[in-house]
Amino acid sequence: MKSPIEYFHRSNAGVSKVDGLSRKSLQAYDLVIFDCDGVILDSNSIKSEAFRYSLTGYPTDAVDELMEFHHQNGGISRYIKFEYFFSKILGNVAFEQELENVLNHFRTYAFDRLIECPLVPGIEEILIYLSSQQKRCFVISGADEVELHEILRAHGLNGYFETVFGSPATKTEIMRVLFKTTGMSPHSGLFFGDSEEDFRVCDQFDMECILVSHRTNWKNGSNICRELGRREITDFTTIR
Repeated sequence: MKSPIEYFHRSNAGVSKVDGLSRKSLQAYDLVIFDCDGVILDSNSIKSEAFRYSLTGYPTDAVDELMEFHHQNGGISRYIKFEYFFSKILGNVAFEQELENVLNHFRTYAFDRLIECPLVPGIEEILIYLSSQQKRCFVISGADEVELHEILRAHGLNGYFETVFGSPATKTEIMRVLFKTTGMSPHSGLFFGDSEEDFRVCDQFDMECILVSHRTNWKNGSNICRELGRREITDFTTIR
Protein backbone atom coordinates (compact mmCIF):
# COMPACT_ATOMS: atom_id res chain seq x y z
CA MET A 1 0.00 0.00 0.00
CA LYS A 2 1.28 3.43 -0.85
CA SER A 3 1.98 5.84 1.95
CA PRO A 4 -0.41 8.80 2.34
CA ILE A 5 2.30 11.15 1.03
CA GLU A 6 2.68 9.06 -2.13
CA TYR A 7 -1.02 8.59 -2.67
CA PHE A 8 -2.35 12.06 -1.96
CA HIS A 9 -0.50 13.58 -4.86
CA ARG A 10 -2.71 16.68 -5.09
CA SER A 11 -2.91 19.37 -2.47
CA ASN A 12 -6.19 21.18 -1.97
CA ALA A 13 -4.26 24.42 -1.63
CA GLY A 14 -5.60 26.60 -4.41
CA VAL A 15 -8.28 24.03 -5.28
CA SER A 16 -10.79 24.61 -2.51
CA LYS A 17 -13.61 27.02 -3.26
CA VAL A 18 -13.05 28.88 0.00
CA ASP A 19 -10.11 29.45 2.34
CA GLY A 20 -12.00 28.90 5.58
CA LEU A 21 -15.01 26.78 6.44
CA SER A 22 -18.19 28.47 7.63
CA ARG A 23 -21.88 27.86 7.13
CA LYS A 24 -21.91 30.55 4.48
CA SER A 25 -18.98 28.92 2.66
CA LEU A 26 -20.93 25.66 2.40
CA GLN A 27 -23.22 27.42 -0.08
CA ALA A 28 -20.43 26.99 -2.65
CA TYR A 29 -21.14 23.25 -2.80
CA ASP A 30 -24.05 21.51 -4.51
CA LEU A 31 -23.80 18.27 -2.59
CA VAL A 32 -22.30 17.23 0.73
CA ILE A 33 -21.37 13.65 1.57
CA PHE A 34 -20.83 12.34 5.08
CA ASP A 35 -19.14 9.23 6.37
CA CYS A 36 -21.02 7.86 9.38
CA ASP A 37 -18.81 6.45 12.17
CA GLY A 38 -16.73 9.23 13.66
CA VAL A 39 -18.41 11.86 11.48
CA ILE A 40 -22.14 11.59 12.21
CA LEU A 41 -22.06 9.15 15.12
CA ASP A 42 -19.45 9.27 17.89
CA SER A 43 -19.10 5.53 17.41
CA ASN A 44 -15.53 4.61 16.50
CA SER A 45 -14.83 3.14 19.94
CA ILE A 46 -18.00 1.02 19.74
CA LYS A 47 -16.89 -0.47 16.43
CA SER A 48 -13.44 -1.27 17.86
CA GLU A 49 -15.00 -2.94 20.90
CA ALA A 50 -17.32 -4.92 18.61
CA PHE A 51 -14.39 -6.38 16.67
CA ARG A 52 -12.72 -7.61 19.86
CA TYR A 53 -16.00 -8.99 21.24
CA SER A 54 -16.73 -10.82 17.99
CA LEU A 55 -13.36 -12.59 18.07
CA THR A 56 -13.55 -13.80 21.67
CA GLY A 57 -11.81 -17.17 21.87
CA TYR A 58 -9.41 -16.61 18.99
CA PRO A 59 -5.64 -16.23 19.66
CA THR A 60 -4.85 -12.90 21.30
CA ASP A 61 -1.95 -12.11 18.99
CA ALA A 62 -4.15 -12.72 15.94
CA VAL A 63 -6.90 -10.48 17.34
CA ASP A 64 -4.34 -7.77 18.12
CA GLU A 65 -3.12 -7.94 14.51
CA LEU A 66 -6.70 -7.58 13.26
CA MET A 67 -7.23 -4.56 15.53
CA GLU A 68 -4.14 -2.90 14.09
CA PHE A 69 -5.46 -3.60 10.59
CA HIS A 70 -8.85 -2.20 11.61
CA HIS A 71 -7.37 1.04 12.94
CA GLN A 72 -5.14 1.48 9.90
CA ASN A 73 -8.05 0.92 7.53
CA GLY A 74 -10.92 3.03 8.79
CA GLY A 75 -13.77 3.39 6.32
CA ILE A 76 -13.50 -0.20 5.07
CA SER A 77 -16.34 -2.60 5.83
CA ARG A 78 -16.32 -5.24 8.54
CA TYR A 79 -16.82 -7.90 5.84
CA ILE A 80 -13.42 -7.14 4.33
CA LYS A 81 -11.75 -6.91 7.73
CA PHE A 82 -13.08 -10.24 8.98
CA GLU A 83 -12.21 -11.92 5.69
CA TYR A 84 -8.69 -10.53 6.11
CA PHE A 85 -8.59 -11.99 9.63
CA PHE A 86 -9.51 -15.51 8.56
CA SER A 87 -7.66 -15.65 5.23
CA LYS A 88 -4.52 -13.60 5.87
CA ILE A 89 -3.94 -13.61 9.63
CA LEU A 90 -5.13 -17.14 10.43
CA GLY A 91 -4.40 -18.52 6.96
CA ASN A 92 -7.71 -20.36 6.70
CA VAL A 93 -9.10 -21.40 3.33
CA ALA A 94 -12.67 -22.36 4.23
CA PHE A 95 -14.21 -20.09 6.88
CA GLU A 96 -17.73 -19.26 5.68
CA GLN A 97 -19.47 -20.47 8.86
CA GLU A 98 -16.94 -18.78 11.14
CA LEU A 99 -17.34 -15.56 9.17
CA GLU A 100 -21.11 -15.70 9.54
CA ASN A 101 -20.77 -16.32 13.28
CA VAL A 102 -18.47 -13.36 13.95
CA LEU A 103 -20.61 -11.06 11.80
CA ASN A 104 -23.64 -12.04 13.89
CA HIS A 105 -21.66 -11.42 17.10
CA PHE A 106 -20.58 -8.03 15.77
CA ARG A 107 -24.14 -6.94 15.04
CA THR A 108 -25.37 -8.25 18.41
CA TYR A 109 -22.76 -6.21 20.26
CA ALA A 110 -22.84 -3.04 18.20
CA PHE A 111 -26.39 -2.42 17.05
CA ASP A 112 -28.10 -1.27 20.27
CA ARG A 113 -25.02 0.66 21.32
CA LEU A 114 -24.99 2.53 17.99
CA ILE A 115 -28.63 3.48 18.42
CA GLU A 116 -27.86 4.91 21.86
CA CYS A 117 -24.46 6.49 21.15
CA PRO A 118 -24.04 10.28 21.04
CA LEU A 119 -23.72 12.27 17.83
CA VAL A 120 -20.55 14.04 16.83
CA PRO A 121 -20.91 17.57 18.25
CA GLY A 122 -22.65 20.01 15.90
CA ILE A 123 -23.65 17.49 13.22
CA GLU A 124 -27.40 17.89 13.64
CA GLU A 125 -27.19 21.69 13.48
CA ILE A 126 -25.17 21.48 10.26
CA LEU A 127 -27.67 19.06 8.74
CA ILE A 128 -30.52 21.40 9.65
CA TYR A 129 -28.65 24.28 8.02
CA LEU A 130 -27.86 22.32 4.85
CA SER A 131 -31.49 21.26 4.62
CA SER A 132 -32.60 24.89 4.91
CA GLN A 133 -30.27 25.69 2.00
CA GLN A 134 -31.73 22.79 -0.02
CA LYS A 135 -28.33 21.13 -0.37
CA ARG A 136 -28.25 17.51 -1.49
CA CYS A 137 -26.80 15.42 1.32
CA PHE A 138 -25.75 11.77 1.24
CA VAL A 139 -24.19 9.21 3.55
CA ILE A 140 -21.46 6.98 2.13
CA SER A 141 -20.13 4.65 4.80
CA GLY A 142 -18.28 1.38 5.21
CA ALA A 143 -20.98 0.29 7.67
CA ASP A 144 -23.70 -2.17 6.70
CA GLU A 145 -26.27 -0.32 4.60
CA VAL A 146 -29.37 -1.96 6.10
CA GLU A 147 -28.18 -1.22 9.62
CA LEU A 148 -27.28 2.36 8.65
CA HIS A 149 -30.88 3.09 7.67
CA GLU A 150 -32.17 1.69 10.96
CA ILE A 151 -29.60 3.50 13.11
CA LEU A 152 -29.98 6.90 11.44
CA ARG A 153 -33.76 6.56 11.62
CA ALA A 154 -33.50 5.83 15.36
CA HIS A 155 -31.44 9.02 15.77
CA GLY A 156 -34.00 11.01 13.74
CA LEU A 157 -31.44 11.89 11.06
CA ASN A 158 -32.47 9.86 8.02
CA GLY A 159 -34.72 12.63 6.72
CA TYR A 160 -31.74 14.92 6.14
CA PHE A 161 -30.22 12.59 3.54
CA GLU A 162 -31.32 12.02 -0.03
CA THR A 163 -29.81 8.53 0.05
CA VAL A 164 -27.87 6.48 2.58
CA PHE A 165 -25.24 4.14 1.13
CA GLY A 166 -23.20 1.47 2.88
CA SER A 167 -21.51 -1.89 2.53
CA PRO A 168 -21.15 -4.46 1.12
CA ALA A 169 -20.48 -2.08 -1.81
CA THR A 170 -17.21 -0.17 -1.44
CA LYS A 171 -17.06 3.61 -1.19
CA THR A 172 -15.42 3.80 -4.61
CA GLU A 173 -18.20 1.75 -6.18
CA ILE A 174 -20.85 3.85 -4.47
CA MET A 175 -19.31 7.17 -5.54
CA ARG A 176 -19.04 5.99 -9.14
CA VAL A 177 -22.72 5.04 -9.22
CA LEU A 178 -23.79 8.22 -7.40
CA PHE A 179 -22.15 10.59 -9.86
CA LYS A 180 -23.33 8.58 -12.85
CA THR A 181 -26.98 8.38 -11.74
CA THR A 182 -27.29 11.96 -10.45
CA GLY A 183 -25.25 13.60 -13.19
CA MET A 184 -23.59 15.72 -10.53
CA SER A 185 -19.91 16.59 -10.66
CA PRO A 186 -17.60 15.57 -7.82
CA HIS A 187 -15.98 19.00 -8.22
CA SER A 188 -19.20 20.54 -6.89
CA GLY A 189 -19.19 18.36 -3.79
CA LEU A 190 -17.62 18.12 -0.37
CA PHE A 191 -16.93 14.97 1.65
CA PHE A 192 -16.60 14.88 5.44
CA GLY A 193 -14.57 11.85 6.52
CA ASP A 194 -12.34 10.66 9.31
CA SER A 195 -10.11 8.07 7.64
CA GLU A 196 -7.28 7.74 5.18
CA GLU A 197 -9.63 5.64 3.02
CA ASP A 198 -12.03 8.59 2.71
CA PHE A 199 -9.23 10.74 1.31
CA ARG A 200 -8.06 7.98 -1.03
CA VAL A 201 -11.55 7.57 -2.47
CA CYS A 202 -12.10 11.31 -2.86
CA ASP A 203 -8.75 11.67 -4.62
CA GLN A 204 -9.94 9.17 -7.23
CA PHE A 205 -12.77 11.56 -8.10
CA ASP A 206 -10.93 14.86 -7.55
CA MET A 207 -13.40 15.64 -4.78
CA GLU A 208 -12.49 17.69 -1.74
CA CYS A 209 -12.41 15.79 1.55
CA ILE A 210 -12.28 17.41 4.98
CA LEU A 211 -10.96 15.49 7.98
CA VAL A 212 -13.23 15.33 11.03
CA SER A 213 -10.64 14.59 13.69
CA HIS A 214 -12.96 14.36 16.72
CA ARG A 215 -12.47 10.61 17.27
CA THR A 216 -10.45 9.56 14.26
CA ASN A 217 -8.36 6.37 14.44
CA TRP A 218 -6.13 7.65 11.63
CA LYS A 219 -2.70 7.98 13.17
CA ASN A 220 -0.97 11.19 12.10
CA GLY A 221 -4.02 12.11 10.01
CA SER A 222 -3.92 15.70 11.22
CA ASN A 223 -0.21 16.04 10.48
CA ILE A 224 -0.61 14.53 7.02
CA CYS A 225 -3.48 16.86 6.19
CA ARG A 226 -1.49 19.89 7.29
CA GLU A 227 1.52 18.80 5.27
CA LEU A 228 -0.57 18.30 2.14
CA GLY A 229 -2.74 21.39 2.50
CA ARG A 230 -5.89 19.44 3.34
CA ARG A 231 -8.50 20.96 5.60
CA GLU A 232 -9.55 19.65 8.99
CA ILE A 233 -12.22 20.34 11.59
CA THR A 234 -12.38 18.94 15.11
CA ASP A 235 -16.15 18.62 14.90
CA PHE A 236 -19.04 20.53 13.36
CA THR A 237 -19.34 23.11 16.13
CA THR A 238 -16.38 24.89 14.48
CA ILE A 239 -18.48 25.62 11.36
CA ARG A 240 -20.32 28.84 12.20
